[in-house]
Amino acid sequence: MVSDRIWITWEYHTRSRSLSKEVGAELFEIVVPGNRVKRYFISSIKTLSILNKFGGRVVFFQNPSVILSIVMMLYKFISKKKFVMDCHNAGVFPFEGRSRIFNSVCLFLIKKMDLSIVTNKALFDYINKKGGTSIVLPDPLPMRFYQNLPCLPSSKLKVVFICTWAKDEPFDEAIKAFSNIDEPITYYITGRPPESYSNKVYPESIILTGFLSDDEYLNLIQSANLIIDLTLRDNCLVCGAYEAMAAGVPCIVSDFMVSRQVFKKGFVYSENDVSSITKSIKFSLKNLGNLSQEMVKYRIDHQNFIRNEIEKMELLL
Repeated sequence: MVSDRIWITWEYHTRSRSLSKEVGAELFEIVVPGNRVKRYFISSIKTLSILNKFGGRVVFFQNPSVILSIVMMLYKFISKKKFVMDCHNAGVFPFEGRSRIFNSVCLFLIKKMDLSIVTNKALFDYINKKGGTSIVLPDPLPMRFYQNLPCLPSSKLKVVFICTWAKDEPFDEAIKAFSNIDEPITYYITGRPPESYSNKVYPESIILTGFLSDDEYLNLIQSANLIIDLTLRDNCLVCGAYEAMAAGVPCIVSDFMVSRQVFKKGFVYSENDVSSITKSIKFSLKNLGNLSQEMVKYRIDHQNFIRNEIEKMELLL
């Protein structure tokens, strides 16, 4: 290991890959197949092996996993290294914050770390109020999506709705909204839908892409005129918004305070009901040119903000 810092995660995640590069940490992705007991045991052994061999100064790691965080906390008792936890929403409020026990466990872990990284000011305020130390670092742009100029509008527009068909996504409302717009648009809905949706008959303008390879997904995002990525979770910064920013494509996101704080220009904010989504799509289509220009300019501001926050972080380490 040649780096003075390492980053450990127990899953493949775009944020860990991009942020580890930004902070100059060597990334270790420990992904073990099998049941939970097997995964946790083998992953813990591999993590401890990496920590024992690491002669550097700073250890970054991702939470979730809570089990990984517990391993790090225990190791910290016998180590003089600095430990930095990258807290996703589920690393602060697991199970959507519904479990008081797990919320308390995560808060305890956060307070034991030298520093916690969070994605938005709401989580920052919560952790610091509870006695932890944190900084705000939104996701760096996934540069594989980068293009100098977005796809220009053509006679038939292409709208991509980024979807995983999870319970926290208003896909029913979005699909109904698509049917309310009488314009030559093709809507691409990503992700592998449940059987109850894949067996439905949709208008020709709505295409369910199913699973896409990385290259297919990249081409779809870069060729879009408009991207939509919605969530019902009020402290969630959706990955699709960062992908849209990198590609320079206007994007509709759910209208939550954290979205307005991070996704400032080139974005349109929508409530998650059918009427609001319909209005947001119509507004976006009428203003594609201006929104595209704003997005291309704003991604420079976003990257500069990331660099400034990392400089602040270095002072804490």
